Amino acid sequence: YNAQVNFPLGLRNPSAISVMLNTPYNPPDQFARSLADIQREQPRFIVWDGVWTREMQTQSDHERLKPFYLHMKEYYFLKQKFTPYDGREREVWQLKSAAE
Repeated sequence: YNAQVNFPLGLRNPSAISVMLNTPYNPPDQFARSLADIQREQPRFIVWDGVWTREMQTQSDHERLKPFYLHMKEYYFLKQKFTPYDGREREVWQLKSAAE
């Protein structure tokens, strides 16, 4: 959840997990819960940290955010990249069925 993006646009976080980091900050069950929430809710867009995309190349398929990323790559497509005020690259992924 990013208040600077979600609040002005009137968006809600589709996951019960408000902060996901590709670090040990989140225990494994939170990664699994967030993925289950996304699979159930099927949000039209996912705003993803662009740094994580590069990090996925070195992670195993069951490590941290990798299962989430693999799901996103299968059911979403990269719509746009942008760099907001904080200088960190973000990616917007759109649900494939929503683009049709």
